[in-house]
Amino acid sequence: MVVLALGETARSANWSLNGDDRNTNPYTSSRDIINFTNVESCGTSTAESVPCMFSGQGKDRFNRSKAEHTENLLDILQRVGVRVVWRDNDSGSKEVANRVVYENFATHRESDLVPE
Repeated sequence: MVVLALGETARSANWSLNGDDRNTNPYTSSRDIINFTNVESCGTSTAESVPCMFSGQGKDRFNRSKAEHTENLLDILQRVGVRVVWRDNDSGSKEVANRVVYENFATHRESDLVPE
C-alpha cells in the first residue's frame, strides 16, 4: 500500500521529518516512509497547488483550464489498475479526484484516521 500525504502549502523546514525540533509528524516519524525533501509547491494556496501537483505540467507551465480537461496522476494510476482512494480531511481535492473514489474525512474523529 502506498499512502501519499500532501502538505501542499506547508514549509518542509517546519516538519520534524526534515529536522524541525518540534514533533510535527507524530504519526509518520515512527513509520518506514519516504520523505521527499526536494519538492516545490506550485503556489501558496491549496486551490492553486493541488491541481498543478497532479497535472504533470509543472509549475512554470501549469494551465488550470488544460489540467481540467487532461488526465492527471490519479486518473493514470487508476487506468493502469491501481486502486485509488482520495481521503480528504480539509477543503476538497480541487477537482483532482473527480474520477476516483472520494472519501470525506473532515468530520471523522482522529481515532478513525490513525491505523492500528
